[in-house]
Amino acid sequence: MRKIYDAFHLVINGESSTRYAPLIVPGDANAPQPKYYEYDEVIGKDGRDRVFENVYKEYTDPYSFYFLEEEKGQWGNQWALLKQWLYSFNVNDQKIVFQESTSLEWFKYLSKVEIESADRSVKKVGIAKVNFTFAPYEYAIGGLYSYTLAEIEYNSWYRCEPMYILTNSNTEKRNVMISISNDSGSYDVSFELPGMSKANVSVRDAIIRCYKNDGSIQVLSYVGNLKNLVMEHGVNNIRATDGINISVIPNWRRL
Repeated sequence: MRKIYDAFHLVINGESSTRYAPLIVPGDANAPQPKYYEYDEVIGKDGRDRVFENVYKEYTDPYSFYFLEEEKGQWGNQWALLKQWLYSFNVNDQKIVFQESTSLEWFKYLSKVEIESADRSVKKVGIAKVNFTFAPYEYAIGGLYSYTLAEIEYNSWYRCEPMYILTNSNTEKRNVMISISNDSGSYDVSFELPGMSKANVSVRDAIIRCYKNDGSIQVLSYVGNLKNLVMEHGVNNIRATDGINISVIPNWRRL
């Protein structure tokens, strides 16, 4: 029986890879890391200002699935199920949550899966090589919970794209403004929030979704640039219109 070192499993969208392959190990200990780029927007005839962006590119990480020697007669069936599971992540553009059992406090977004091994090779040697392409950041599990402003205004990690949750408990609609000040500058976004409703202000998607008491959902228009409401590393002073309750899902992330 072959001996596998540093074996662990993957959890993708809440489902463990051990359902399809008993063991899994990294295919390459020196897998590539996110690449860093800088680019600028050249001033055009429309008079736009020059904008500098820091960009981290997606990266591909190789993994190898190892089937157990004592189950050699089942390798073909296991491989067929594993392929079906892996390819199911390529059906749309939504990034898939990807976790390793060695780091359950953090997760990555998986954007593409490519199977490198041929069927005949897998059935013969019991090893399947698969390439996973990831968004460049790791996200903290704890960052998926809701926090008060006092709990999260200092960001210890790389800048993050939070979800701001604003609640209007009055029966009348309100003109609402949310603002943030940090080392990058001061920015605000304003919109109209119906009475007895809640708004999920998503920086990642640049969308404001309104949830009303009657169960209906609508997308709200707004003034400003939601992408400016990122939380930078360090202190972030976040404020909302008086009388509007605010909490934050920070989506903490690191490289």
